[in-house]
Amino acid sequence: MSRVFENLAVPTVFEVADFESIFNELLNEVYKAVPGYKPVESDPYHLILEAFAYRELYLKSDFNLRLKGLLLPYASDTNLDNIATHYGVERLTGDDDDAFRIRIVRSLDSHPTAGSRESYEYHAYSVHSLIDDVYVFSPAIGEVNVVIATHEESGLADGIKAQVESVLSGEKVRPITDKVTVREAKEKPISIQVTISCPLQYRSQVEAEIRANTNKNQAIGKTLSVFQLVRLFSVDEVTNVSLKAPTSETVCAPDERIVITDIQIDWEDA
Repeated sequence: MSRVFENLAVPTVFEVADFESIFNELLNEVYKAVPGYKPVESDPYHLILEAFAYRELYLKSDFNLRLKGLLLPYASDTNLDNIATHYGVERLTGDDDDAFRIRIVRSLDSHPTAGSRESYEYHAYSVHSLIDDVYVFSPAIGEVNVVIATHEESGLADGIKAQVESVLSGEKVRPITDKVTVREAKEKPISIQVTISCPLQYRSQVEAEIRANTNKNQAIGKTLSVFQLVRLFSVDEVTNVSLKAPTSETVCAPDERIVITDIQIDWEDA
């Protein structure tokens, strides 16, 4: 989920309920209607109250689930498509729910005066669902560099760069004083050597999780610190991580993206 939603509190509109609370509320209503009533578990009225309580609990849960589907942070599939119409955004072919949700939020940046960093980013992301990251910077007044990267290991697909250039040259996107240059992010490969302490029975599980973590694409222009790498390797069942290489942070230029090409793991007993 997008960082926009990470620290979002659970909406108070959701109904919090449990069986015992609902049953006791119903029982109190019976006491008011029938003074002196003493419930016995084998009593048919007691069973009816339990059935009503379970039914109400189900309905409250169903209400929460349906309501959740109408909120942007939780909506999916066609519910999300319908929410997007309020923002004037349509799902791209190949867009999954998370990518589409992030683009819906970014669409708000397309409305202010053309030429903002956020506006360029939104319009670039909206060209194609394969676009994985966009970084915008200005090396000089009136010059805008837009760096893009895709999910594809083979790099930028034919035609995507030209489509981005065409969209970012539109009158409503680019101020007449901006000269926009679109380029593909350059890969900055790094190899990692690490010693990990972990019980023997967990090693295959740990290695699979580590490789999944390190296969995630790094952001364009972002430095990768030793601390961040150690944290990537510090998964469940790992008791110690000793990073042998790299020994210092890997710094990227604004048009580079770090790619982890090789991981050599030495194991130690925990």
